[in-house]
Amino acid sequence: ASSVTDPSSLPMNGFVWVEDGRLVGNLSIIPFNVHNRRSFLIANVAVHPEYRRKGIARALTLEAQEYARRRNAASTWLHVREENNAAKRLYVSQGFRERARRTTWYSVPDTNPRADSPSGIQFGLRRSSHWNWQKGWLERIYPSELTWHLPVKISSFRPGLFETLGSWLSGSTKRHWAATRSNDLLAVVTWQSSRSYNDYLWLAVPPNFNEEAVRALLTYLRRYLPSYRLISLDFPAHVGEEAIRSAGFESHQTLIWMEYPLK
Repeated sequence: ASSVTDPSSLPMNGFVWVEDGRLVGNLSIIPFNVHNRRSFLIANVAVHPEYRRKGIARALTLEAQEYARRRNAASTWLHVREENNAAKRLYVSQGFRERARRTTWYSVPDTNPRADSPSGIQFGLRRSSHWNWQKGWLERIYPSELTWHLPVKISSFRPGLFETLGSWLSGSTKRHWAATRSNDLLAVVTWQSSRSYNDYLWLAVPPNFNEEAVRALLTYLRRYLPSYRLISLDFPAHVGEEAIRSAGFESHQTLIWMEYPLK
């Protein structure tokens, strides 16, 4: 016999699949709000190897979608590793549509990336006059529906007293560096400290950005950051990869974000 168990009867938020008296599948469902619209993220979908290809993952996902629908959610989301073709086919067949691909990069310890500066490009601390450009670029690169789970709050990057006060209250330090050429802003990168095992970088660039400037800026700022701390960078997949890699970062994973609208 098999069954799907409702999360209300469990200490976790999700569903499990029980068959032959064994727990052989599970799924987590995580509520979140973006633009005052309630949605759910389906995560941690797993089936015991002996019970795969029996429709268990599909049934769990359908139950999660129905759970979200009963709670008047706007949509359900999930993400899947880019190389997991079987899972991609399953979710597409269930009506999920790809919305974005994101790569998480980590700094490579004990590397000395090339530190030369492209002709005419200068590096320094971000100026207050850079903020409007930085804000617009960040909002494009880090939309809230894809980054609600990350410790990024773009409004807290605004220069001035409130940024200083916010950093003090949160215990998270932020520093901003910019790359310019003839007074034209090319890129801004923000380092944000963390109490977890890694610190964060948030890279703000225009749509058609100068990859050499990004490589050199990332290399430049690493001289000022603690070498013993791991640094992560979340960025759209397959964009500026060579520049990021040349600055001493390696790709950790690429996730495909998929959405199933319920309204």
